[in-house]
Amino acid sequence: MKNKIYGCIPVGGNGNRLKLPFSKEMLPLLGYNCYKPVIEHTVNKMEEAGCNNIIFIHGKKYKKDILKYFPNYKHICQENINPFVLNDILKFISNGILLYGLPDTIYTGNPFIEAINIKGHVACIFETLNDNLKVDRINKNKFDVKSEKTLFNQNKFWGAAKFIIEDMPKNYTGKEVGEYLNLINVNYSYNKEYVDLGTWLGYEEYCNNYKIFL
Repeated sequence: MKNKIYGCIPVGGNGNRLKLPFSKEMLPLLGYNCYKPVIEHTVNKMEEAGCNNIIFIHGKKYKKDILKYFPNYKHICQENINPFVLNDILKFISNGILLYGLPDTIYTGNPFIEAINIKGHVACIFETLNDNLKVDRINKNKFDVKSEKTLFNQNKFWGAAKFIIEDMPKNYTGKEVGEYLNLINVNYSYNKEYVDLGTWLGYEEYCNNYKIFL
């Protein structure tokens, strides 16, 4: 029997760095003849990988523009002040494959298709040339969470993930996905260009290079 494929996209951030009158996930993608929000990039990549059960995890309140734009998918709010999003989603699913992607990132290729073809839990690895960028960098077989480049870690970091649901730790007490990945045996898939659109600098980088992501 084929594994059921779920998707988890957290949308609980406030977007304070952008100070928009709407959710940052709804910024427009470029190069299309109709409006497509940034978050649709990750949604489409999950769908291409065979996922049609995407769950959006909101904060304490629903983001109404995301709720309205994706009425056919499941939306849930986090229960606690400092929750861990995967704890919330595991209350609704118990087996199969879970794809985890961020709502304000964009990348070439499809890391989810790559990850599905690798056995077990998979961290989708991207590379940055920015030594000062704080991301979850590989340090031997673990991640330095939200770290700049050091003498010991790499310019490689996880940007998406695939989990085997029945093998996932339950009721994790931390906050960071990188720390969660450090608790389990994770395989890697290596991917290419990746841009975080959660800042104006990142969105400007995307605007200057958007054609490679089409």
